[in-house]
Amino acid sequence: MRAASTHGQAMVEMTIVMLILLLLVFGAITVMQILMTQYTVAQAVRAAAHQAALLGGPDGPDGGLATAPGQVAESARLILDGGMGTSAARATMTVTCRNAEGQAVSRCRRYDAITVRIQYDDTPWAPIGPFDRIRADISATRAAERDQQ
Repeated sequence: MRAASTHGQAMVEMTIVMLILLLLVFGAITVMQILMTQYTVAQAVRAAAHQAALLGGPDGPDGGLATAPGQVAESARLILDGGMGTSAARATMTVTCRNAEGQAVSRCRRYDAITVRIQYDDTPWAPIGPFDRIRADISATRAAERDQQ
């Protein structure tokens, strides 16, 4: 009776280990990109809400952040474009002003709630399984510090 040959077995085992290791590395890269995106978008929303509160309301139209005019959009755009792996071209922003009764109003008055919402959609650097999109939908609310002019 002859013993089974084990030549080449180490190569097969090493291939399996390398594939698992590669999957873990790509998964870690994707998770880090998701976390960085969430953090950067949250910072952009906070800065834009602060700017909107100082101005007393929105100073430009809602929509794509890459070309939106106004100081509120500019403050969010600077943070998103300065973030690692984020771009303002992949974000949309809405600014809503609500009075004390909670109704949306077109002109903010002092102490009305101003809510800034940024929606961000991107693809990961190393898409794996269920992580084929990176999405962030974050909002922040501040009280208007003056009447909108």
